[in-house]
Amino acid sequence: MASTPFPAEGTFDVPGAPGDFTNQDMSDAEEAWLAANKHLLGAEAMGDLDAAATQLIPTVNSHRIQPNGAAASQTIYQIATTNFREGETLLLKPLDPAKIITIHQQAANNIRLAGGEDYVMDETHSAIWLLLLGSTWVEIMRAGRSPIFPAGKELITASGSFVVPTGITTLYVTAVGCGGGGGEGATSAANGNAGGIGAAVAFDSITASGGAAGGGGFITGSGGTNAGAMAQAGHNGNGSTQSGQGGKSFPTALDPYGRGGKGGDGAYGGGGGASGASGAIGTAVSTDLAVTPGATLTVTVGAAGAGGTGTIGEDGAAGTAGAVLVEW
Repeated sequence: MASTPFPAEGTFDVPGAPGDFTNQDMSDAEEAWLAANKHLLGAEAMGDLDAAATQLIPTVNSHRIQPNGAAASQTIYQIATTNFREGETLLLKPLDPAKIITIHQQAANNIRLAGGEDYVMDETHSAIWLLLLGSTWVEIMRAGRSPIFPAGKELITASGSFVVPTGITTLYVTAVGCGGGGGEGATSAANGNAGGIGAAVAFDSITASGGAAGGGGFITGSGGTNAGAMAQAGHNGNGSTQSGQGGKSFPTALDPYGRGGKGGDGAYGGGGGASGASGAIGTAVSTDLAVTPGATLTVTVGAAGAGGTGTIGEDGAAGTAGAVLVEW
């Protein structure tokens, strides 16, 4: 049965004369009101529905669905709009999770899902909510996941493995390489030593390189060399009256992970006193990754760059280790 709009505004206003609104008019308006309410989500009992051979033909706003006939599973490529008006919603869940239903992204027909990702309904709590726009069913959200707010995320800070959650075919991955170490500060007698290079971070096929090392301060009073665009050079010394302050690091995409180490301060005296440069932050990579549900992916998180050390100037600080943020 096609959906019914609510009675027009003013239908239940007090009539100007008794004959302007009869008992039959009242009955018709009440029936229209009840019929319209039945198309609100949850207003009518959830119906059980077998999928047709080529499409799903819903009759109410929420259905428990199962494959056609004796099939063990089925993919839905099209959902009929016959019984709905634009702006109405449809909630679908499996009748028997053992009989797997896949809602397929099929914009050429009339199903448009978030991120173009199919939805596999194979759990008791699987459910998807759709909105009819024109003649196309558009996903609002699926159980445990919203197109706007990710349902799950995991911050990984050590090497290991990641198992792709059930039903997930795309991950959004942000990887940040390990930060480089800060350079050592110089003295009036010796140059400071450079820090260490940060190691790379890898998640399956995605790799983020580590940050460059900060240079040590120079005996001449010049600050340590800048390690890159996202690092700060060491400050010059001022003979025997002032020491240079070590270069400082910048925030990262997964701060505080992947920061470059601070450069060591200089020790003044003579022509020295220059500080070390900070290490550079780790490179950040953010991208979608196509995956297979249940697959095990390898994660490698290397070591941060060590701070420069070895003379009597202040040691540079080590960088911070990188990390991976996985969202789905």
